[in-house]
Amino acid sequence: PTCQNGGTCSSPVTRVKYQRVYSTSYLTTYSTHQFCCSGYSQVGNRCQAVCSPTCQNGGTCSRPGLCQCLSGWTGTSCTDLCPQGTYGKDCLNSCDCKFSC
Repeated sequence: PTCQNGGTCSSPVTRVKYQRVYSTSYLTTYSTHQFCCSGYSQVGNRCQAVCSPTCQNGGTCSRPGLCQCLSGWTGTSCTDLCPQGTYGKDCLNSCDCKFSC
Protein backbone atom coordinates (compact mmCIF):
# COMPACT_ATOMS: atom_id res chain seq x y z
CA PRO A 1 0.00 0.00 0.00
CA THR A 2 1.13 3.59 -0.63
CA CYS A 3 1.49 5.78 2.46
CA GLN A 4 1.16 9.52 2.32
CA ASN A 5 3.31 12.22 3.88
CA GLY A 6 6.42 9.99 3.96
CA GLY A 7 4.93 7.50 6.36
CA THR A 8 5.72 3.82 6.50
CA CYS A 9 2.84 1.46 5.94
CA SER A 10 2.46 -2.00 7.28
CA SER A 11 -0.20 -4.63 6.83
CA PRO A 12 -3.04 -4.53 9.34
CA VAL A 13 -2.82 -7.18 12.04
CA THR A 14 -5.91 -9.28 12.62
CA ARG A 15 -6.32 -10.87 15.99
CA VAL A 16 -8.98 -13.49 16.73
CA LYS A 17 -9.99 -14.23 20.26
CA TYR A 18 -11.62 -17.56 21.03
CA GLN A 19 -13.67 -18.01 24.15
CA ARG A 20 -15.30 -21.16 25.45
CA VAL A 21 -18.96 -20.69 26.18
CA TYR A 22 -21.12 -23.28 27.91
CA SER A 23 -24.89 -23.28 28.03
CA THR A 24 -27.52 -25.51 29.52
CA SER A 25 -30.68 -26.26 27.57
CA TYR A 26 -33.83 -27.86 28.94
CA LEU A 27 -36.31 -29.84 26.89
CA THR A 28 -39.85 -30.25 28.15
CA THR A 29 -41.89 -33.05 26.60
CA TYR A 30 -45.56 -33.80 27.05
CA SER A 31 -47.38 -37.06 26.50
CA THR A 32 -51.00 -38.10 26.62
CA HIS A 33 -52.06 -41.21 28.48
CA GLN A 34 -55.55 -42.64 28.20
CA PHE A 35 -57.09 -44.24 31.25
CA CYS A 36 -60.42 -46.05 31.15
CA CYS A 37 -63.16 -45.25 33.63
CA SER A 38 -64.30 -47.77 36.20
CA GLY A 39 -66.19 -50.64 34.55
CA TYR A 40 -64.24 -50.35 31.30
CA SER A 41 -61.04 -51.98 30.11
CA GLN A 42 -58.61 -50.82 27.47
CA VAL A 43 -58.76 -52.78 24.22
CA GLY A 44 -56.23 -51.44 21.73
CA ASN A 45 -56.63 -47.67 21.77
CA ARG A 46 -60.19 -47.54 23.08
CA CYS A 47 -62.14 -48.38 26.23
CA GLN A 48 -64.66 -51.21 26.17
CA ALA A 49 -67.40 -51.95 28.72
CA VAL A 50 -66.90 -55.02 30.91
CA CYS A 51 -69.76 -57.39 31.78
CA SER A 52 -69.31 -60.05 34.41
CA PRO A 53 -70.36 -62.72 33.77
CA THR A 54 -69.66 -62.20 30.07
CA CYS A 55 -72.55 -61.87 27.63
CA GLN A 56 -73.57 -65.16 25.99
CA ASN A 57 -75.44 -66.26 22.83
CA GLY A 58 -74.23 -63.34 20.69
CA GLY A 59 -75.03 -60.66 23.27
CA THR A 60 -72.75 -57.64 23.59
CA CYS A 61 -71.73 -55.62 26.62
CA SER A 62 -73.19 -52.17 25.97
CA ARG A 63 -72.15 -50.59 29.29
CA PRO A 64 -70.62 -51.98 32.48
CA GLY A 65 -72.73 -54.89 33.73
CA LEU A 66 -75.40 -54.58 31.01
CA CYS A 67 -75.64 -57.10 28.18
CA GLN A 68 -77.54 -56.26 25.02
CA CYS A 69 -79.10 -59.59 24.02
CA LEU A 70 -80.00 -60.81 20.54
CA SER A 71 -83.64 -61.49 19.71
CA GLY A 72 -85.04 -64.45 21.63
CA TRP A 73 -82.61 -64.15 24.58
CA THR A 74 -82.90 -62.35 27.89
CA GLY A 75 -81.30 -62.23 31.33
CA THR A 76 -78.28 -60.43 32.76
CA SER A 77 -75.89 -62.40 30.57
CA CYS A 78 -78.27 -63.45 27.74
CA THR A 79 -78.49 -67.06 28.89
CA ASP A 80 -82.29 -67.30 29.24
CA LEU A 81 -84.70 -67.95 26.39
CA CYS A 82 -87.69 -65.64 26.16
CA PRO A 83 -90.54 -66.84 28.40
CA GLN A 84 -93.33 -68.77 26.72
CA GLY A 85 -95.72 -66.43 24.93
CA THR A 86 -93.03 -63.78 24.21
CA TYR A 87 -90.44 -63.33 21.47
CA GLY A 88 -88.15 -60.82 19.79
CA LYS A 89 -85.72 -58.25 21.09
CA ASP A 90 -85.86 -58.05 24.88
CA CYS A 91 -88.79 -60.51 24.66
CA LEU A 92 -91.16 -57.54 24.34
CA ASN A 93 -93.42 -59.05 21.68
CA SER A 94 -96.21 -61.31 22.80
CA CYS A 95 -97.95 -64.05 20.92
CA ASP A 96 -101.04 -66.12 21.45
CA CYS A 97 -99.62 -69.47 20.47
CA LYS A 98 -102.17 -72.25 20.08
CA PHE A 99 -100.96 -75.77 19.73
CA SER A 100 -103.08 -78.59 18.38
CA CYS A 101 -102.21 -82.21 18.56
